[in-house]
Amino acid sequence: MTLRPTAIGTVAMAAVAMIAMMSTTAWPQQKPPAPKIGTVGTWAGTVTQVGSPKGYALVLTIRETGGETDYPELKCGGKLTLVGASGGYTFFIEKITRGGLAQGGQCIDGSITIVATGNRLAWGWVGADQGKATVAFSTLSRK
Repeated sequence: MTLRPTAIGTVAMAAVAMIAMMSTTAWPQQKPPAPKIGTVGTWAGTVTQVGSPKGYALVLTIRETGGETDYPELKCGGKLTLVGASGGYTFFIEKITRGGLAQGGQCIDGSITIVATGNRLAWGWVGADQGKATVAFSTLSRK
């Protein structure tokens, strides 16, 4: 079947109108599930960073809506935004708010995954800067 030029124009205009309408439609925001109640609180431990000969301290505070990190020896820390939770795992994005590279420090933004392991918390972190991936992990105790 061959469409006449006027029919092609009408179909194209209808498609553009539908796309424009969809792009202005407000989609409902889905709130990510809260971290498991047992993980809310303050946790501390020593981080092992892959490729680094020395560990460093971490204090992690988890709230129902996010949290904070503090790396006292590195003189930096950040804010956690809750991304979601599935099974026993909770996922955050970490934005360094003090002591970051842009501020003359040595810390970079990253993502954090936590999971309760009995009375401890397994913590994993991954980030990248200038094309180089960095991975760190720890087992934290409730403070």
